Amino acid sequence: DGLDAAEAIYNGIHNLARTSNGDLYISDTRNNLIRMIHGKTNLVHTIAGIPDKKGFSGDGSLASRAMLADPISISLTPDEKTLLVADIQNRRIRAVDLTTGLVRTLAGNGKRGIPKDGENALEQPLTDPRASAMDPEGNLYVMERGGNALRVIRPNGEIFTVAGTGKK
Repeated sequence: DGLDAAEAIYNGIHNLARTSNGDLYISDTRNNLIRMIHGKTNLVHTIAGIPDKKGFSGDGSLASRAMLADPISISLTPDEKTLLVADIQNRRIRAVDLTTGLVRTLAGNGKRGIPKDGENALEQPLTDPRASAMDPEGNLYVMERGGNALRVIRPNGEIFTVAGTGKK
């Protein structure tokens, strides 16, 4: 942290998300971190995860003090106020509020399984949440590669399968 982005050390970068003001967010997957490269200074710092710590903790607190487990994919909400994190080994989709720095879970209870349609997404298992994206209406789409399905979490928190049978 604090280095020029070209000098920083990463481990297993998976993808990135860029804001309209030029800030770049990176899923530093094997380091269990989400990093940000400031668009104007090109300096890198950690916004989520604890260096050298892997696990699950921190909902409702600062993302910089929360543990992640292989945050594989990230995306920004349409208003760019929230960073969505596919926290794959925790089997959850988490959200980092980019204004307050707080983290919370949006979907998944940490168990592996197929969620029941129409149920609360926080109480349901996820198989393999690899990526997520939110549309302007607040629908959160979750792609599960190993689950061979696309899920949606409606703004009211209910989860539904949109595509896929669970079989290859």
